[in-house]
Amino acid sequence: MPAFCWTNFIVAVLTAAIAGALSIKFLLDYLKNKGFGIFAIYGFILGAVVIAVYFIK
Repeated sequence: MPAFCWTNFIVAVLTAAIAGALSIKFLLDYLKNKGFGIFAIYGFILGAVVIAVYFIK
């Protein structure tokens, strides 16, 4: 692999690691402050949509 490919790979890995860490921090802070209510509503709605699509097909 040429050197420039390794540089791109390292930059991509570091960017993904930083974005992942920030996302996890944000979600954990959100859950501490607001709770699981919004995720429960999202889960029920998504589940209803998946079941509806399953039975429509």
